[in-house]
Amino acid sequence: MIDIWWNKYYGYSEKYPDEDNYRVISAIAFNRDCTLICVWKKLSFYLTVSENLQTKWDPLEGPPKTKVYTLRILS
Repeated sequence: MIDIWWNKYYGYSEKYPDEDNYRVISAIAFNRDCTLICVWKKLSFYLTVSENLQTKWDPLEGPPKTKVYTLRILS
């Protein structure tokens, strides 16, 4: 039950030479909006996960809240 709707690699750019290479993967997994950012040079992973999109969406207050998780293998 995973629907990947964005998977893009951002590499070296002459406009931003100091920016690290990274990959962004966005998906809907088990009715939750998930975004994973992988920074290869630092071996860091950033994951944001929303609450359940079907049960937590409020038309007056907007989209569900998100939680951010960070995992760094090397500092």
